[in-house]
Amino acid sequence: MAIISGGMNFTGGMGDFCAYRLPGSDKIVVRRKSGPGRQRIKQDKAYAITRLYSEEWKACTAATATLIRSMFPVKHLSDYPYAGALNGLFRFIQNEDPAAPLGKRGVLISQHPQRLEGFSLNRKQNFESYIKHPLQFGIDRSNATATVQLPELVPGINLSNPAGHPLYRLVMVLGAVPDIVYNEERKAFLPAAEEEVFPVVAATNWQPAKQRMPATELRAVVISPADISGFTLVLSIGLEFGIPLTNTEVRPVKRYGAAKILRMG
Repeated sequence: MAIISGGMNFTGGMGDFCAYRLPGSDKIVVRRKSGPGRQRIKQDKAYAITRLYSEEWKACTAATATLIRSMFPVKHLSDYPYAGALNGLFRFIQNEDPAAPLGKRGVLISQHPQRLEGFSLNRKQNFESYIKHPLQFGIDRSNATATVQLPELVPGINLSNPAGHPLYRLVMVLGAVPDIVYNEERKAFLPAAEEEVFPVVAATNWQPAKQRMPATELRAVVISPADISGFTLVLSIGLEFGIPLTNTEVRPVKRYGAAKILRMG
């Protein structure tokens, strides 16, 4: 291992070496790359099982992509790249597949929806650090609907706005995700349902930062497809802050506020 000094400032790979910064330090460390090469992993019999696990990882990333789309209206409230954390959760669900052989195990979200409930898009300040009051919520699969009961919000009491942005509102999103399964005919991991369900949004009006918001109910209904038997519904909630641009237009503040998954069902 070597440490770069004297004006050179780069990170990444270079031939047989790679350079990276040490966490919590401005020093750049250089080391020789170790482990088997890419071609060896692809072809060597000794790495056959490794290739199977690598192939299954595609199912996890596909599941993450569909879940992110189901929460797209509150995606901008995240404060860290959470896709990796979702991949890890889906790998855990994948390991629970009791039937498929290694290399073809899918991500059966419908069998383990509780694993994703409470997932936060934030690490610095989560939803509960802004809204200091438990929410009441539920999903009705028979009607493909979801509701969230919002309490009266009183700034400075059960609503926090540390940055003092002038406006706030609550955004509820109801989406749906299919299981990801291995398709023998196409030799690939694909959604178990062919259709895509676009997320439905219900939101409060923008409220002045110092004004109370009365208790209210948000309700959303999945419009399509008519049959949601192949999907797991995803109910998420976000607290959004905004800056007025005109009397009728508000610009949401990116990466400020919070969002989370409330319920899967």
